[in-house]
Amino acid sequence: MLGLIGGPQWSMLPVPLPWYYWIGTASFSSGIALLSIGIILLTVARSMNTTQVKGKWVDARVAGRSESRFWIPERHVMTFGEAKALADGCVVMEGDYGGQCYLTAPMRIVACQENELGQLLQDLDEIFWQDVEGRHLYYEQHRSGDRIDSGMGGGLILDDTWIHKQLIEFGLETKIREVLSGKLSSLGLSDGEIGRLRGRFLSIEERSKYLDY
Repeated sequence: MLGLIGGPQWSMLPVPLPWYYWIGTASFSSGIALLSIGIILLTVARSMNTTQVKGKWVDARVAGRSESRFWIPERHVMTFGEAKALADGCVVMEGDYGGQCYLTAPMRIVACQENELGQLLQDLDEIFWQDVEGRHLYYEQHRSGDRIDSGMGGGLILDDTWIHKQLIEFGLETKIREVLSGKLSSLGLSDGEIGRLRGRFLSIEERSKYLDY
């Protein structure tokens, strides 16, 4: 191999050359090989980099309420209608980029419209994390007993609506269930009620309460 790299001028010599004559050629060849390997590894590394999660914003408007926008990650490609048509279709609502799962519900028991689900998510996030980009609403297929990998204890799929313990302790369970059943179009909380719940959520005691939940 080294003879080929060295070229015909070396092979045509009448006597073999000492071994050290090949050091320059071998070093050059090794350098080319290492450079090629480096380029290959760099290409592979770039292709393995975590890409930004893609998705879309969906606008939902409910009479008497402000505009609601909620994020549907691209990985969750199931639509509202598709989830409704499946026996195991479920809706999942999260805040804080998945740091807290607000609720889950089998779509077969959800009687409200999609824009009302969006408004419900906005109402909940207005109390808790207040981060438009961090709140997610998506549809997935699940079996009862499946867990949602979120922070603050995660979420759970049941045959009925599952609501995070913190939301229940904040007295929101009844209104949430009424929105999902189609009886209400939103939580309908006053500014004073939202401010009170928001203040409670921001307290150190309340924030640390669910870290190990």
